[in-house]
Amino acid sequence: MLVKVADRMDRWRLQTLGVAEFGWYPTSPFFGPVVGSNPYGMEAYKTIAYEIAEAFDWQPPDWCVLPVCYGDALYGMWKGFQELRALDWIQRVPRFVAAEVSGSLPAALASGDAMPPEVARNAPTIATSIGAAQATVQALDVLRQSNGAAVTVSDDEMRRWVLTLAAKEGIWPEASSAAPFAAIERLRAEGTIKPNERCVALLTASGMKDPGPIEKALPEPPLVTGGLKELLVALKNAYGFSHG
Repeated sequence: MLVKVADRMDRWRLQTLGVAEFGWYPTSPFFGPVVGSNPYGMEAYKTIAYEIAEAFDWQPPDWCVLPVCYGDALYGMWKGFQELRALDWIQRVPRFVAAEVSGSLPAALASGDAMPPEVARNAPTIATSIGAAQATVQALDVLRQSNGAAVTVSDDEMRRWVLTLAAKEGIWPEASSAAPFAAIERLRAEGTIKPNERCVALLTASGMKDPGPIEKALPEPPLVTGGLKELLVALKNAYGFSHG
């Protein structure tokens, strides 16, 4: 069943009423300020940490950089690494970076406040999946405990990285998923992330999830008439592709 609400705050109000009056089980945030998603959901994110640790032969990366809305994946990954450390499967926990569009976490780190503030944007962002105006306490706690960082990235940076990843890696990420690369670029430039340190950037969704925001940044595909020769010429002219 699907319903629409006039204001985003109404979704939490109505869910809270359902939980209180009917005993409904919430699978997403159901009151504000948001404290994150269902606890079982955040526990599930721990498996990302397990897979990263195994892929790195139990020598974790120096940094894990994530696109952050409320910080559920950030918290879950950090907890997974903490548990691996407690089991003595790894010797250290990575430092974590939150790539945001609102600036809630950078503001809290700068001020020392216990609660991330709500930061209003002047205009909508193309990163709709991480468009929340306020992060969560547990996300802030992860950054502080891991000696991490938070970076506010712009729409222009995300557009550029969507196109870069598509051209160089054959990956089409959702705009939100390009945010970690903008954050890494910024932190490397300022010397926070050292040249020899290893980073893992988490891509949370493909461009198929929300293609609209990036379509305007893409060139018009070439129109091909004729045969294979004309096709190869068009691919080379438009994309730099060279067969063989």
